[in-house]
Amino acid sequence: TQINQDAQVEKEIFESAKKWVIERYQVDKEVIVADDSFVKEQENKTKIIEAENEKKIKEGAVITMTRRLITLSYVKKYISFQKHDGKFILDAEFVRLLGFESSKDFEQGVTSSTASTKVSVTEAKTTKKTITTITRKTITKNYVVRTFKHQLKTGAFQINDELAVSIGFSSEKQLRTELTAYIKKHGKSDTSRLDTTTWVTILLLHYYRLVAIDHQTEWQAQYEISYRWLWSQFKCKESVEKEAFALIRSFVTEYYEVDEQTHKEDVQFVGKFEEKRKAIRETLVIYSGKSTADTVSEEVKKELEKVTEEEAITVEVSERQAIGILKIKIDRAKGLQSVITRTKVTRVIVHKYISHIKKEDHFVLDNDFVGLHGYESISAAESNLKVYFTSEHVSKLDTKFFATAVSLYYLRLVAVDYQEDWISVYHRAHKWLSAQINDAKIEAELHACAKKYVIERYKVAKNALDIDILFE
Repeated sequence: TQINQDAQVEKEIFESAKKWVIERYQVDKEVIVADDSFVKEQENKTKIIEAENEKKIKEGAVITMTRRLITLSYVKKYISFQKHDGKFILDAEFVRLLGFESSKDFEQGVTSSTASTKVSVTEAKTTKKTITTITRKTITKNYVVRTFKHQLKTGAFQINDELAVSIGFSSEKQLRTELTAYIKKHGKSDTSRLDTTTWVTILLLHYYRLVAIDHQTEWQAQYEISYRWLWSQFKCKESVEKEAFALIRSFVTEYYEVDEQTHKEDVQFVGKFEEKRKAIRETLVIYSGKSTADTVSEEVKKELEKVTEEEAITVEVSERQAIGILKIKIDRAKGLQSVITRTKVTRVIVHKYISHIKKEDHFVLDNDFVGLHGYESISAAESNLKVYFTSEHVSKLDTKFFATAVSLYYLRLVAVDYQEDWISVYHRAHKWLSAQINDAKIEAELHACAKKYVIERYKVAKNALDIDILFE
Protein backbone atom coordinates (compact mmCIF):
# COMPACT_ATOMS: atom_id res chain seq x y z
CA THR A 1 0.00 0.00 0.00
CA GLN A 2 2.91 2.38 0.71
CA ILE A 3 4.16 2.08 -2.88
CA ASN A 4 0.66 2.46 -4.33
CA GLN A 5 0.42 -1.11 -5.62
CA ASP A 6 3.36 -0.65 -8.02
CA ALA A 7 4.38 -4.25 -8.75
CA GLN A 8 7.71 -3.34 -10.33
CA VAL A 9 8.82 -1.17 -7.41
CA GLU A 10 7.71 -3.85 -4.95
CA LYS A 11 9.70 -6.48 -6.83
CA GLU A 12 12.87 -4.34 -6.81
CA ILE A 13 12.53 -3.62 -3.07
CA PHE A 14 12.08 -7.30 -2.21
CA GLU A 15 15.01 -8.37 -4.38
CA SER A 16 17.31 -5.77 -2.79
CA ALA A 17 16.20 -6.76 0.72
CA LYS A 18 16.64 -10.46 -0.05
CA LYS A 19 20.18 -9.91 -1.38
CA TRP A 20 21.10 -7.91 1.73
CA VAL A 21 19.78 -10.59 4.13
CA ILE A 22 21.51 -13.41 2.20
CA GLU A 23 24.90 -11.66 2.29
CA ARG A 24 24.73 -10.31 5.84
CA TYR A 25 23.44 -13.52 7.44
CA GLN A 26 25.29 -15.96 5.14
CA VAL A 27 22.12 -17.81 4.17
CA ASP A 28 22.71 -21.37 2.92
CA LYS A 29 21.89 -22.26 -0.67
CA GLU A 30 19.34 -24.89 0.39
CA VAL A 31 17.41 -22.24 2.37
CA ILE A 32 17.41 -19.93 -0.66
CA VAL A 33 16.10 -22.76 -2.87
CA ALA A 34 13.41 -23.58 -0.30
CA ASP A 35 12.42 -19.90 -0.14
CA ASP A 36 12.14 -19.71 -3.93
CA SER A 37 9.84 -22.74 -3.84
CA PHE A 38 7.75 -21.10 -1.10
CA VAL A 39 7.34 -17.89 -3.14
CA LYS A 40 6.36 -19.78 -6.30
CA GLU A 41 3.89 -21.91 -4.34
CA GLN A 42 2.21 -18.81 -2.88
CA GLU A 43 2.07 -17.10 -6.28
CA ASN A 44 0.52 -20.18 -7.88
CA LYS A 45 -2.07 -20.46 -5.10
CA THR A 46 -3.03 -16.81 -5.56
CA LYS A 47 -3.33 -17.20 -9.32
CA ILE A 48 -5.48 -20.33 -8.96
CA ILE A 49 -7.78 -18.65 -6.41
CA GLU A 50 -8.15 -15.51 -8.55
CA ALA A 51 -8.84 -17.55 -11.68
CA GLU A 52 -11.45 -19.71 -9.92
CA ASN A 53 -13.16 -16.68 -8.41
CA GLU A 54 -13.23 -14.80 -11.71
CA LYS A 55 -14.73 -17.85 -13.42
CA LYS A 56 -17.40 -18.28 -10.75
CA ILE A 57 -18.32 -14.58 -10.80
CA LYS A 58 -18.61 -14.59 -14.60
CA GLU A 59 -20.90 -17.63 -14.34
CA GLY A 60 -23.11 -15.65 -11.97
CA ALA A 61 -22.13 -17.40 -8.76
CA VAL A 62 -22.20 -15.57 -5.44
CA ILE A 63 -19.04 -16.04 -3.38
CA THR A 64 -18.57 -15.26 0.30
CA MET A 65 -15.10 -13.72 0.32
CA THR A 66 -13.10 -14.85 3.34
CA ARG A 67 -9.68 -13.46 4.23
CA ARG A 68 -8.00 -16.33 2.33
CA LEU A 69 -9.96 -15.61 -0.85
CA ILE A 70 -9.69 -11.82 -0.92
CA THR A 71 -7.33 -10.35 -3.52
CA LEU A 72 -6.15 -6.82 -4.34
CA SER A 73 -8.46 -6.62 -7.37
CA TYR A 74 -11.42 -7.52 -5.13
CA VAL A 75 -10.52 -4.76 -2.65
CA LYS A 76 -10.23 -2.18 -5.46
CA LYS A 77 -13.64 -3.20 -6.80
CA TYR A 78 -15.14 -3.06 -3.29
CA ILE A 79 -13.98 0.48 -2.52
CA SER A 80 -15.18 1.68 -5.93
CA PHE A 81 -18.71 1.51 -4.49
CA GLN A 82 -17.92 4.12 -1.83
CA LYS A 83 -19.33 7.58 -2.56
CA HIS A 84 -17.49 10.86 -2.00
CA ASP A 85 -19.20 11.40 1.36
CA GLY A 86 -18.00 8.03 2.70
CA LYS A 87 -21.29 6.13 2.34
CA PHE A 88 -21.74 2.80 0.59
CA ILE A 89 -24.91 2.51 -1.47
CA LEU A 90 -26.59 -0.88 -1.47
CA ASP A 91 -27.31 -1.83 -5.07
CA ALA A 92 -27.58 -5.26 -6.74
CA GLU A 93 -23.94 -5.49 -7.81
CA PHE A 94 -22.60 -4.46 -4.41
CA VAL A 95 -24.63 -7.02 -2.41
CA ARG A 96 -23.41 -9.81 -4.71
CA LEU A 97 -19.87 -8.64 -4.01
CA LEU A 98 -20.67 -9.07 -0.30
CA GLY A 99 -21.80 -12.65 -0.93
CA PHE A 100 -25.60 -12.22 -1.04
CA GLU A 101 -28.05 -13.04 -3.82
CA SER A 102 -30.08 -9.86 -3.29
CA SER A 103 -30.56 -6.80 -1.10
CA LYS A 104 -33.35 -8.64 0.69
CA ASP A 105 -31.02 -11.52 1.60
CA PHE A 106 -28.46 -9.02 2.85
CA GLU A 107 -31.05 -7.21 5.01
CA GLN A 108 -32.24 -10.49 6.50
CA GLY A 109 -28.66 -11.54 7.19
CA VAL A 110 -27.78 -8.27 8.89
CA THR A 111 -30.97 -8.03 10.97
CA SER A 112 -30.64 -11.63 12.16
CA SER A 113 -27.07 -10.90 13.29
CA THR A 114 -28.06 -7.66 15.02
CA ALA A 115 -31.23 -8.62 16.83
CA SER A 116 -30.82 -5.87 19.41
CA THR A 117 -30.26 -3.20 16.78
CA LYS A 118 -32.79 -1.76 14.38
CA VAL A 119 -31.23 -1.75 10.91
CA SER A 120 -32.70 0.19 8.00
CA VAL A 121 -31.50 -0.54 4.48
CA THR A 122 -32.26 1.79 1.58
CA GLU A 123 -31.61 0.52 -1.92
CA ALA A 124 -30.11 2.86 -4.50
CA LYS A 125 -32.49 4.58 -6.86
CA THR A 126 -31.31 4.85 -10.42
CA THR A 127 -31.15 8.45 -11.56
CA LYS A 128 -29.79 10.04 -14.69
CA LYS A 129 -28.43 13.06 -12.85
CA THR A 130 -25.63 13.01 -10.28
CA ILE A 131 -25.96 15.43 -7.39
CA THR A 132 -23.19 15.93 -4.83
CA THR A 133 -23.93 16.23 -1.12
CA ILE A 134 -21.51 19.17 -0.86
CA THR A 135 -23.59 22.34 -0.78
CA ARG A 136 -23.28 25.78 0.73
CA LYS A 137 -24.94 24.45 3.88
CA THR A 138 -22.70 21.41 4.31
CA ILE A 139 -19.31 22.75 3.17
CA THR A 140 -16.73 23.49 5.86
CA LYS A 141 -13.44 25.36 6.02
CA ASN A 142 -11.57 22.05 5.75
CA TYR A 143 -13.27 21.24 2.45
CA VAL A 144 -12.00 24.54 1.05
CA VAL A 145 -8.45 24.29 2.41
CA ARG A 146 -8.04 20.77 1.00
CA THR A 147 -8.18 22.16 -2.53
CA PHE A 148 -5.26 24.57 -2.05
CA LYS A 149 -2.50 21.96 -2.29
CA HIS A 150 -3.62 21.15 -5.83
CA GLN A 151 -3.01 24.71 -7.02
CA LEU A 152 0.26 25.14 -8.92
CA LYS A 153 2.49 28.19 -8.51
CA THR A 154 1.07 29.56 -11.75
CA GLY A 155 -2.45 29.53 -10.31
CA ALA A 156 -3.74 26.60 -12.35
CA PHE A 157 -5.33 23.64 -10.56
CA GLN A 158 -3.95 20.17 -11.22
CA ILE A 159 -6.71 17.64 -11.79
CA ASN A 160 -6.44 14.31 -9.95
CA ASP A 161 -8.57 11.95 -7.86
CA GLU A 162 -7.87 13.76 -4.59
CA LEU A 163 -8.96 17.14 -5.94
CA ALA A 164 -12.05 15.61 -7.55
CA VAL A 165 -13.13 13.97 -4.29
CA SER A 166 -12.50 17.15 -2.29
CA ILE A 167 -15.01 19.06 -4.44
CA GLY A 168 -17.70 16.39 -4.46
CA PHE A 169 -16.90 13.98 -7.30
CA SER A 170 -16.19 10.28 -6.83
CA SER A 171 -13.03 10.38 -8.96
CA GLU A 172 -11.01 12.33 -11.52
CA LYS A 173 -12.70 10.23 -14.20
CA GLN A 174 -16.18 11.30 -13.10
CA LEU A 175 -15.12 14.95 -12.95
CA ARG A 176 -13.61 14.81 -16.44
CA THR A 177 -16.60 12.93 -17.87
CA GLU A 178 -19.31 15.20 -16.46
CA LEU A 179 -17.44 18.42 -17.15
CA THR A 180 -16.48 17.45 -20.72
CA ALA A 181 -20.02 16.31 -21.54
CA TYR A 182 -21.47 19.60 -20.28
CA ILE A 183 -18.95 21.71 -22.21
CA LYS A 184 -19.54 19.77 -25.44
CA LYS A 185 -23.28 20.17 -25.08
CA HIS A 186 -23.40 23.86 -24.13
CA GLY A 187 -20.04 25.33 -25.23
CA LYS A 188 -19.41 27.60 -28.22
CA SER A 189 -16.55 28.07 -30.68
CA ASP A 190 -14.76 30.80 -28.70
CA THR A 191 -13.93 28.38 -25.89
CA SER A 192 -13.21 25.26 -27.94
CA ARG A 193 -9.41 25.63 -27.64
CA LEU A 194 -9.38 25.75 -23.82
CA ASP A 195 -7.82 22.66 -22.24
CA THR A 196 -8.99 20.59 -19.26
CA THR A 197 -6.66 22.34 -16.80
CA THR A 198 -8.19 25.69 -17.74
CA TRP A 199 -11.75 24.39 -17.38
CA VAL A 200 -11.01 22.79 -13.99
CA THR A 201 -9.43 26.03 -12.76
CA ILE A 202 -12.55 27.97 -13.81
CA LEU A 203 -14.62 25.33 -12.02
CA LEU A 204 -12.65 25.82 -8.79
CA LEU A 205 -13.17 29.60 -8.88
CA HIS A 206 -16.93 29.16 -9.22
CA TYR A 207 -16.90 26.42 -6.59
CA TYR A 208 -15.37 28.98 -4.23
CA ARG A 209 -17.81 31.72 -5.24
CA LEU A 210 -21.05 29.72 -5.28
CA VAL A 211 -20.49 26.87 -2.82
CA ALA A 212 -17.78 28.14 -0.45
CA ILE A 213 -19.13 31.69 -0.51
CA ASP A 214 -19.16 31.87 3.30
CA HIS A 215 -15.42 31.07 3.46
CA GLN A 216 -14.20 33.87 1.20
CA THR A 217 -11.43 34.94 3.57
CA GLU A 218 -9.88 31.49 3.15
CA TRP A 219 -9.85 31.37 -0.67
CA GLN A 220 -9.56 35.04 -1.74
CA ALA A 221 -5.77 34.86 -2.35
CA GLN A 222 -6.04 31.59 -4.30
CA TYR A 223 -8.81 33.10 -6.41
CA GLU A 224 -6.66 36.08 -7.44
CA ILE A 225 -3.66 33.93 -8.39
CA SER A 226 -5.86 31.66 -10.51
CA TYR A 227 -7.59 34.59 -12.18
CA ARG A 228 -4.21 35.99 -13.27
CA TRP A 229 -3.37 32.67 -14.90
CA LEU A 230 -6.78 32.32 -16.53
CA TRP A 231 -6.64 35.80 -18.07
CA SER A 232 -3.45 34.77 -19.87
CA GLN A 233 -5.12 31.54 -21.05
CA PHE A 234 -7.97 33.63 -22.48
CA LYS A 235 -5.33 35.64 -24.41
CA CYS A 236 -6.76 38.74 -22.70
CA LYS A 237 -10.06 38.32 -24.57
CA GLU A 238 -13.13 39.49 -22.67
CA SER A 239 -15.48 37.43 -24.88
CA VAL A 240 -13.67 34.16 -24.09
CA GLU A 241 -13.73 34.83 -20.35
CA LYS A 242 -17.41 35.80 -20.42
CA GLU A 243 -18.45 32.65 -22.28
CA ALA A 244 -16.26 30.27 -20.27
CA PHE A 245 -17.33 31.73 -16.91
CA ALA A 246 -21.03 31.66 -17.86
CA LEU A 247 -20.76 28.02 -18.92
CA ILE A 248 -19.08 26.84 -15.72
CA ARG A 249 -21.37 29.01 -13.61
CA SER A 250 -24.33 27.06 -15.04
CA PHE A 251 -22.56 23.74 -14.46
CA VAL A 252 -21.79 24.58 -10.82
CA THR A 253 -25.34 25.84 -10.26
CA GLU A 254 -26.80 22.52 -11.43
CA TYR A 255 -24.28 20.18 -9.83
CA TYR A 256 -24.20 21.87 -6.41
CA GLU A 257 -27.84 23.02 -6.39
CA VAL A 258 -26.99 26.70 -5.94
CA ASP A 259 -29.97 28.79 -4.86
CA GLU A 260 -31.05 32.25 -6.03
CA GLN A 261 -29.91 33.97 -2.83
CA THR A 262 -26.34 32.72 -3.36
CA HIS A 263 -26.37 34.09 -6.91
CA LYS A 264 -27.44 37.49 -5.58
CA GLU A 265 -24.58 37.47 -3.08
CA ASP A 266 -22.17 36.46 -5.83
CA VAL A 267 -23.13 39.56 -7.80
CA GLN A 268 -21.90 41.58 -4.81
CA PHE A 269 -18.60 39.66 -4.86
CA VAL A 270 -18.14 40.41 -8.57
CA GLY A 271 -18.67 44.11 -7.87
CA LYS A 272 -16.12 44.17 -5.05
CA PHE A 273 -13.59 42.18 -7.11
CA GLU A 274 -13.83 44.47 -10.14
CA GLU A 275 -11.08 46.85 -9.03
CA LYS A 276 -8.69 43.97 -8.35
CA ARG A 277 -9.69 42.41 -11.66
CA LYS A 278 -8.76 45.56 -13.57
CA ALA A 279 -5.42 45.79 -11.76
CA ILE A 280 -4.58 42.20 -12.67
CA ARG A 281 -5.43 42.81 -16.31
CA GLU A 282 -3.31 45.95 -16.46
CA THR A 283 -0.21 44.21 -15.10
CA LEU A 284 -0.63 41.05 -17.15
CA VAL A 285 0.45 42.05 -20.64
CA ILE A 286 0.65 39.33 -23.26
CA TYR A 287 3.66 39.61 -25.58
CA SER A 288 2.81 38.68 -29.17
CA GLY A 289 6.20 39.32 -30.72
CA LYS A 290 4.60 41.12 -33.69
CA SER A 291 4.60 44.79 -32.78
CA THR A 292 7.81 46.80 -33.04
CA ALA A 293 6.15 50.19 -32.74
CA ASP A 294 5.48 49.97 -28.99
CA THR A 295 7.13 52.75 -27.04
CA VAL A 296 8.02 53.08 -23.39
CA SER A 297 8.40 56.41 -21.61
CA GLU A 298 11.93 57.53 -20.72
CA GLU A 299 11.00 57.61 -17.04
CA VAL A 300 9.85 53.99 -17.12
CA LYS A 301 12.97 52.99 -19.07
CA LYS A 302 15.27 54.48 -16.45
CA GLU A 303 13.46 52.75 -13.60
CA LEU A 304 13.33 49.37 -15.32
CA GLU A 305 16.98 49.46 -16.32
CA LYS A 306 17.80 49.66 -12.61
CA VAL A 307 15.92 46.41 -11.94
CA THR A 308 18.43 43.55 -11.78
CA GLU A 309 17.73 39.90 -12.59
CA GLU A 310 17.81 38.95 -8.90
CA GLU A 311 15.39 41.72 -7.91
CA ALA A 312 12.93 40.88 -10.69
CA ILE A 313 12.86 37.21 -9.73
CA THR A 314 11.48 38.07 -6.28
CA VAL A 315 8.20 39.47 -7.65
CA GLU A 316 5.10 37.53 -8.70
CA VAL A 317 5.36 35.72 -12.04
CA SER A 318 2.66 37.91 -13.60
CA GLU A 319 4.42 41.12 -12.47
CA ARG A 320 7.72 39.71 -13.68
CA GLN A 321 6.16 39.16 -17.09
CA ALA A 322 5.15 42.80 -17.28
CA ILE A 323 8.69 43.90 -16.34
CA GLY A 324 10.17 41.46 -18.85
CA ILE A 325 7.97 42.62 -21.70
CA LEU A 326 8.84 46.25 -21.07
CA LYS A 327 12.55 45.39 -20.94
CA ILE A 328 12.21 43.70 -24.32
CA LYS A 329 10.59 46.86 -25.68
CA ILE A 330 13.47 48.94 -24.31
CA ASP A 331 15.98 46.68 -26.08
CA ARG A 332 14.04 47.07 -29.32
CA ALA A 333 13.93 50.83 -28.98
CA LYS A 334 17.73 50.76 -28.66
CA GLY A 335 18.03 48.47 -31.68
CA LEU A 336 19.34 45.59 -29.56
CA GLN A 337 18.67 41.86 -29.95
CA SER A 338 17.04 40.89 -26.65
CA VAL A 339 18.28 37.84 -24.73
CA ILE A 340 15.19 36.32 -23.08
CA THR A 341 16.22 35.59 -19.49
CA ARG A 342 13.99 34.24 -16.71
CA THR A 343 12.74 37.74 -15.88
CA LYS A 344 11.72 38.38 -19.48
CA VAL A 345 10.28 35.02 -20.51
CA THR A 346 6.47 34.76 -20.71
CA ARG A 347 4.08 31.89 -21.26
CA VAL A 348 3.54 33.03 -24.84
CA ILE A 349 7.30 32.92 -25.49
CA VAL A 350 7.51 29.44 -23.93
CA HIS A 351 4.72 28.17 -26.16
CA LYS A 352 6.38 29.72 -29.19
CA TYR A 353 9.66 28.06 -28.19
CA ILE A 354 8.30 24.53 -27.77
CA SER A 355 6.29 24.84 -31.00
CA HIS A 356 9.61 24.64 -32.89
CA ILE A 357 10.31 21.05 -31.85
CA LYS A 358 10.45 18.86 -34.95
CA LYS A 359 8.21 15.85 -35.52
CA GLU A 360 11.24 13.62 -34.80
CA ASP A 361 11.31 15.20 -31.29
CA HIS A 362 14.44 17.35 -31.55
CA PHE A 363 15.34 21.02 -32.12
CA VAL A 364 17.51 22.41 -34.94
CA LEU A 365 19.76 25.44 -35.29
CA ASP A 366 17.57 27.39 -37.73
CA ASN A 367 16.45 31.02 -38.00
CA ASP A 368 13.54 30.49 -35.60
CA PHE A 369 15.81 28.92 -32.98
CA VAL A 370 18.58 31.53 -33.14
CA GLY A 371 15.99 34.33 -33.06
CA LEU A 372 14.49 32.99 -29.84
CA HIS A 373 17.98 32.81 -28.35
CA GLY A 374 18.81 36.42 -29.20
CA TYR A 375 21.22 35.92 -32.10
CA GLU A 376 21.21 37.89 -35.34
CA SER A 377 22.18 34.89 -37.49
CA ILE A 378 22.79 31.14 -37.50
CA SER A 379 26.54 31.66 -37.94
CA ALA A 380 26.65 33.92 -34.88
CA ALA A 381 24.88 31.25 -32.82
CA GLU A 382 27.19 28.49 -34.08
CA SER A 383 30.30 30.52 -33.22
CA ASN A 384 29.04 31.13 -29.68
CA LEU A 385 28.02 27.51 -29.11
CA LYS A 386 31.38 26.12 -30.29
CA VAL A 387 33.06 27.93 -27.40
CA TYR A 388 31.16 25.64 -24.99
CA PHE A 389 30.89 22.35 -26.91
CA THR A 390 34.64 21.70 -27.19
CA SER A 391 35.31 18.19 -25.84
CA GLU A 392 36.61 15.61 -28.33
CA HIS A 393 33.42 13.56 -28.66
CA VAL A 394 30.86 16.35 -28.23
CA SER A 395 32.43 18.74 -30.75
CA LYS A 396 31.92 16.18 -33.53
CA LEU A 397 28.14 15.99 -33.00
CA ASP A 398 25.66 17.59 -35.39
CA THR A 399 24.34 21.02 -34.35
CA LYS A 400 20.85 19.55 -33.81
CA PHE A 401 22.29 17.82 -30.72
CA PHE A 402 23.56 21.17 -29.43
CA ALA A 403 20.20 22.82 -30.14
CA THR A 404 18.26 20.04 -28.39
CA ALA A 405 20.52 19.91 -25.32
CA VAL A 406 20.45 23.71 -24.99
CA SER A 407 16.65 23.65 -25.28
CA LEU A 408 16.37 21.17 -22.42
CA TYR A 409 18.31 23.47 -20.08
CA TYR A 410 16.69 26.63 -21.39
CA LEU A 411 13.31 25.19 -20.41
CA ARG A 412 14.56 23.93 -17.04
CA LEU A 413 16.55 27.00 -15.98
CA VAL A 414 15.02 29.95 -17.84
CA ALA A 415 11.38 28.86 -18.32
CA VAL A 416 11.44 27.29 -14.85
CA ASP A 417 8.19 29.04 -13.83
CA TYR A 418 6.21 27.41 -16.67
CA GLN A 419 7.11 23.76 -16.17
CA GLU A 420 3.56 22.49 -16.68
CA ASP A 421 3.58 24.09 -20.15
CA TRP A 422 6.80 22.47 -21.44
CA ILE A 423 7.20 19.23 -19.48
CA SER A 424 5.78 16.91 -22.16
CA VAL A 425 7.97 18.46 -24.89
CA TYR A 426 10.97 18.21 -22.56
CA HIS A 427 10.47 14.46 -22.09
CA ARG A 428 10.11 13.92 -25.84
CA ALA A 429 13.35 15.78 -26.63
CA HIS A 430 15.25 14.16 -23.75
CA LYS A 431 14.19 10.69 -24.87
CA TRP A 432 15.26 11.42 -28.46
CA LEU A 433 18.66 12.73 -27.34
CA SER A 434 19.41 9.67 -25.19
CA ALA A 435 18.34 7.25 -27.92
CA GLN A 436 20.38 8.97 -30.64
CA ILE A 437 23.62 9.28 -28.66
CA ASN A 438 23.31 5.90 -26.95
CA ASP A 439 26.45 6.55 -24.90
CA ALA A 440 26.10 7.61 -21.26
CA LYS A 441 29.51 9.28 -21.10
CA ILE A 442 29.06 11.39 -24.25
CA GLU A 443 25.51 12.28 -23.23
CA ALA A 444 26.72 13.45 -19.80
CA GLU A 445 29.39 15.64 -21.46
CA LEU A 446 26.79 17.13 -23.80
CA HIS A 447 24.45 17.93 -20.90
CA ALA A 448 27.28 19.54 -18.91
CA CYS A 449 28.24 21.77 -21.86
CA ALA A 450 24.63 22.80 -22.53
CA LYS A 451 23.96 23.56 -18.86
CA LYS A 452 27.07 25.74 -18.57
CA TYR A 453 26.12 27.60 -21.76
CA VAL A 454 22.58 28.35 -20.54
CA ILE A 455 23.73 29.38 -17.04
CA GLU A 456 26.24 31.89 -18.41
CA ARG A 457 24.29 33.27 -21.37
CA TYR A 458 20.98 33.67 -19.53
CA LYS A 459 22.37 34.81 -16.16
CA VAL A 460 20.73 31.92 -14.30
CA ALA A 461 20.40 32.75 -10.60
CA LYS A 462 21.06 30.43 -7.67
CA ASN A 463 17.40 29.92 -6.81
CA ALA A 464 16.71 28.58 -10.32
CA LEU A 465 19.60 26.13 -9.90
CA ASP A 466 18.19 25.08 -6.52
CA ILE A 467 14.81 24.39 -8.11
CA ASP A 468 16.53 22.42 -10.87
CA ILE A 469 18.16 20.13 -8.32
CA LEU A 470 14.66 19.05 -7.27
CA PHE A 471 13.72 18.54 -10.93
CA GLU A 472 16.65 16.17 -11.42
